Amino acid sequence: DARLNLGRKARVSVAYVPPHCALPTEAITTCLRRCQEETEGAASPQSAPRLNCPASASSGVCNAKCSGSCDVAEGMVCEGRCRGGCDWGFRGTCEGTCLGTCNGRASRGNCSGRCVGQCNGVVRKGTCRGRCLGPCDLTRSHDCPGICLGQCSTAFRSLQCETVPKDATPNAPCGSSCEIDLAAAAKCTPARITITIDHTPHRVRAKRLETALERYLPAILKVAVGMKAQATAAAHAAQTALQANEDLMSSAASRGPQGAALSTCASSPLRGGLAAIGSLNVSVRVAIEVKAATDASDNAGGHHRG
Repeated sequence: DARLNLGRKARVSVAYVPPHCALPTEAITTCLRRCQEETEGAASPQSAPRLNCPASASSGVCNAKCSGSCDVAEGMVCEGRCRGGCDWGFRGTCEGTCLGTCNGRASRGNCSGRCVGQCNGVVRKGTCRGRCLGPCDLTRSHDCPGICLGQCSTAFRSLQCETVPKDATPNAPCGSSCEIDLAAAAKCTPARITITIDHTPHRVRAKRLETALERYLPAILKVAVGMKAQATAAAHAAQTALQANEDLMSSAASRGPQGAALSTCASSPLRGGLAAIGSLNVSVRVAIEVKAATDASDNAGGHHRG
């Protein structure tokens, strides 16, 4: 309905920098210790889990030199490849809004070609002499005043790992269990969304749609892109466990009065849990479908025009 109200010639562009999600090491350590106590007994000696995240899967605050990618909320001068927008001195291909010139002509909207000036959205290819408004892939080790994704020349502060390191515990099931338990504890950088609507005479309606999409799409992208693997894995494992327990309670009903009482007591909460997990699965699928609807089939970087 919103698209129809903008006019037949209206073009909507959705450009985004995807979120990056990882697990805080404090949460990983706490979960692994609790799992070890439950499986090995509280009296057994507990060794502190070793959390050595691979450099490619590490992130956090680095108060030293960062090697990899640096993401600063308010932007930074990028000595490397800028993957976000550029607030000044941009020359190249911009997915989003080009403020300046497009192929030599004044531009304040989508640009199919060479943009010179400012890129609000995602830099497809080009150079930026101002601030990079998104992740900057560093060409060499450099100070990072934001979140460093990669390797820090000293210890990370607030270290995060994309997954539970495989060598963190000798108890393999604990690693798999914590991977599921910690899905909700994942910390994500916000997705940066830029909506551009042009070729419409209805600017007030267009602005309303731009505002709504930029407000709500980041939450959808957080699930559909950043947490897709963790959320679907957690939902599947929880559903399997709850289904097994419900089957056990159902069979207990045929084993005398005590079994029937246990089944009556436990079946309702279990069915409620299954319903909740089913709702989570639906939410994840819907988020993925909405995200797919804003993606161009030939571009995995996060852009769609239509």
